[in-house]
Amino acid sequence: MGHVVEVCLPRVLSRCFIALCILAAFAEPVANAADTSGEDVLERYKVIEKDLKAHKKAKELRKLREDIKSLEKLYVDAEHDDDVRVKIVNLVGSLTKAKRNEQMVIMGLHGLGDLGDPRGAKFVRAKLRQPNVKQASNTLEAAVATAADVVHPSLVAPLLKIVCKSKTLGVAADAIQSLGRYGRCEKKRVRILTTIVDSVRKDRTGGVAGGGGSGGARGGSGGTSTNPEQGPLPPARAGSTSNRWGTLSRVLPGAMNELTGQDIGTADEWIDLVRDSRGSLGDIFQLPEETTGK
Repeated sequence: MGHVVEVCLPRVLSRCFIALCILAAFAEPVANAADTSGEDVLERYKVIEKDLKAHKKAKELRKLREDIKSLEKLYVDAEHDDDVRVKIVNLVGSLTKAKRNEQMVIMGLHGLGDLGDPRGAKFVRAKLRQPNVKQASNTLEAAVATAADVVHPSLVAPLLKIVCKSKTLGVAADAIQSLGRYGRCEKKRVRILTTIVDSVRKDRTGGVAGGGGSGGARGGSGGTSTNPEQGPLPPARAGSTSNRWGTLSRVLPGAMNELTGQDIGTADEWIDLVRDSRGSLGDIFQLPEETTGK
């Protein structure tokens, strides 16, 4: 029996040694891949960065679009390398600083929206300006749309300014819809709700109870324009308060429902709810806990 053990033991040890060598051979490439993955995404970033800068200088828009698509893919691959992700956001954002090239600026804004990284907000905020409230540039429209995907508290104030001040009703309506995505900004969302509802309320047909605004000379369609199934939005006419109500009251319910988690059908109902909830406005928000944030 002892002789059998003496014979088998070396064989067992030999087989174990071979097995360990095989495992080590497979494990080493995996370990090396893990060690170099960060270097890999960084090297890929450097190549794309070089190409993008060359294409930007040459104003080759088609190739710039391809560069942005490559950066978007790299952003996904760089899941565990936040430094590279920051570089990607800043590189795409640099396109929004292009001089006298609106297409390139808009391309950069759209790229930031596709990335959806809040750190791109600084580039978006710089474009949320409307010097002439009666005119909305293509860049402004793109920035307002991008703000729905690059959600950041710093974008709330400029978007609300557009809602309240802009005479270009299309961009004001878009700003309301973008702000509907800001329900997770807990410190800003009550202000978003009250500012939008109060701004639209001032243009409700028949004026505001208590004599606010320009009153009963508005005429128009009463409260029925709040139903989004009644047809397309009326044409935007600067200076028409009844038309402002007709346009903004249609997008308000959907945006405020998204903002709060409610399911309320008309702007009139929203106005009544906000009026009746003064002092407990925070209770209106019924979003799932995981969608909220600072």
